[in-house]
Amino acid sequence: MFLVIFCLTFLKARHNKQSSMNPNTKKILIGIADRHKIYRRNLKEIIEFLGEEYKVIQTSDYLSDLLSSETLPRSLSILIANLDGEYTKALRTLSQLKAMAPSTRIIIITSYEEELPKRQLNELGVHGCLSRNSDPNELKRAIDTVYNNGFYPQAQFL
Repeated sequence: MFLVIFCLTFLKARHNKQSSMNPNTKKILIGIADRHKIYRRNLKEIIEFLGEEYKVIQTSDYLSDLLSSETLPRSLSILIANLDGEYTKALRTLSQLKAMAPSTRIIIITSYEEELPKRQLNELGVHGCLSRNSDPNELKRAIDTVYNNGFYPQAQFL
């Protein structure tokens, strides 16, 4: 445990030294939707650890909870959503979400990448897909790529 804390502290210090970000740089506002509280909290910490330019401003128990105007700020840049299980309901919710906040980019994190209805997700404007086993640096690449109007992996994720 001590080694993990030491490594995280070392990496954070090294990253901060390398980034030395301009205080006037705009923050990338990220929301997280997942029903597992510990997963949301850990993902929030990982994202904020990856860079000062990230600010996780919203977490939610379920993707459908974000449809409330109080929980979906119009300034949300990226939504990271877990998509495991009931795809039909999730697809409906993603469709409503895109109608409410068309500029919000969406990254899906899943344990079942091969089973995802990728064509439908692409049609709904999902910008990326990652495995839950992805390395944090891959998450950073995905966030940066999607934020800059790209798709992750490249050429969408079909």
